[in-house]
Amino acid sequence: MRTSRSRCTPGRITSANTTATWWPACALTAFADSALTAFALRGVDREAEWVATISFNCEFVAPARPGDWIECRGAVIRRTGALVFVRGAMTVGETTIMTCSTVLRRLRRDRR
Repeated sequence: MRTSRSRCTPGRITSANTTATWWPACALTAFADSALTAFALRGVDREAEWVATISFNCEFVAPARPGDWIECRGAVIRRTGALVFVRGAMTVGETTIMTCSTVLRRLRRDRR
């Protein structure tokens, strides 16, 4: 995701500090939730299974500036019969701007 002025605070940073509007934090967390879900679905038969977010947590640790390219890196920590635990980090280059984790409920699709 590339940041833009529309996703920044009046101080032109993307973060969740006390002067930020809801949009910068919302854009980053939505991107992270989507990316962590994609990591959970790697190697899964998507015709037979899908997942739903039970819990999502994040910590903002550094700002992003307009024009920065933000990536999400993550991995499945544990997969049980009912749940998937995923941890990730949003980065700009080698700088971590947000850490995140999610717990997803595994759901079987009806194959009728």
